[in-house]
Amino acid sequence: REMLWFDLAKYLKSSGKTVVYTTTQALEATSISDRIVALHLGEFKQVGRAEEIYNAPQSIWAVEQLDQNFSFGDALLEKTDNKLILIIDGMKLDVSFLEDKLISTKYIRKLVLFGAHCEDFEQNENGIECGVEINFGKSNGEYISYLSNGWRIKSKEKFEGQVKIAPKADKLFLFDKVSENSILK
Repeated sequence: REMLWFDLAKYLKSSGKTVVYTTTQALEATSISDRIVALHLGEFKQVGRAEEIYNAPQSIWAVEQLDQNFSFGDALLEKTDNKLILIIDGMKLDVSFLEDKLISTKYIRKLVLFGAHCEDFEQNENGIECGVEINFGKSNGEYISYLSNGWRIKSKEKFEGQVKIAPKADKLFLFDKVSENSILK
C-alpha cells in the first residue's frame, strides 16, 4: 500500500495537473495536497493548506482531521478586572490577548469550547489534576499521554499517576459550544 501511494503521489506531483483526491487518511491528504477541503456531512468546514488548518482552525471538526490528538473541552469566558479570563474546571487562564480576536463579545460570560494541540499542554502547579490512563511511546522519544479528563498531551516525559496539567494560554483556540466553529478572527 505504501509503495503504491508513493508511486501515485510522485506521479500526481509531477503531472502538473489539478487532481481532486478523496481520502479519510490525514497523512495521505497532507503528504500530497497543496490545499485541503475538510468536509463534514457535505459542508465545507475549512479550505486551506494543512498548516493553515492546523494553526488556525475554523472548526473543531476540521482540525481533528489533521490532529487526532487535538484536545478540547468546556470553558467559561469571563471578564474580570479588565481581563478576559478563561475558566476551565475552576482553573483560570488570562486570555486578555484574545479579546480583540473574538468575533463577538456575546461569548463573554458564556460557555465556550477551548481546544489545544497535544504539544500545547504543560505541567503546572495551578493546572487541573488528572489521572494518566495510558502512555504511547513514539519513535522520536516522545510520549502521548491520555488523561482521565479526555485530554491528550505530548511530552518527552512519561507521566504516571496523577498530574496537574494546563493548556498554554497563548496556544489556545476558542470555539462556539453549539456549532463548534471558531469564535476567533
